[in-house]
Amino acid sequence: AQGRADEALAYSLRSHELQSQLHAPDDLRIAKALNNLGLRYDQLERYDEALTDYRRALEIKEKKLGSDHPVLITTLMNIGNVARVQARYADARAAYGRALEISEDVFGPHHPETASLIDNIGITYYDKREYEEALIRFEQSLGIMEIAGELGSAAAMRYRSHIASAERHLGHHDRAIAMSLEVLSYYRQTLG
Repeated sequence: AQGRADEALAYSLRSHELQSQLHAPDDLRIAKALNNLGLRYDQLERYDEALTDYRRALEIKEKKLGSDHPVLITTLMNIGNVARVQARYADARAAYGRALEISEDVFGPHHPETASLIDNIGITYYDKREYEEALIRFEQSLGIMEIAGELGSAAAMRYRSHIASAERHLGHHDRAIAMSLEVLSYYRQTLG
């Protein structure tokens, strides 16, 4: 697996190099190449390099598309993910929160994309062992999926699983077990 990741990184570095030769430094194709390069560094757990490339990609996208364009959401999520892995939870929540604002403006408060971002914010609280705060976000995400008619989706099951974990840590074992059984039933039906 490491060999493939290294190959992918070499390919992404070459792609960025070629894009840089062909296009202006603020071209959206450069931003895409930087985002891909960030993903490769992220996969190799070279988080500082990933974060640098994600931030440069974000700067280009903001300059070209404005600060509230939905294309920014993915890069903001990537920045948040790297910050979370590095235990920089406030930075992660800031990136996720900004992506959430854009998502709510573009897609509305009851869209699965919005639910996903709220869940990510919940995960930062969970990682910090702030289980009550996490539970609030996980339940909010699941509520959005209910409104969106997506309760049977894999994402909704992931939120249920997150709720069960938070409930368990809070000592609400009956609720944790009930939610876990719902998730188990879904996967039995889905996977056969």
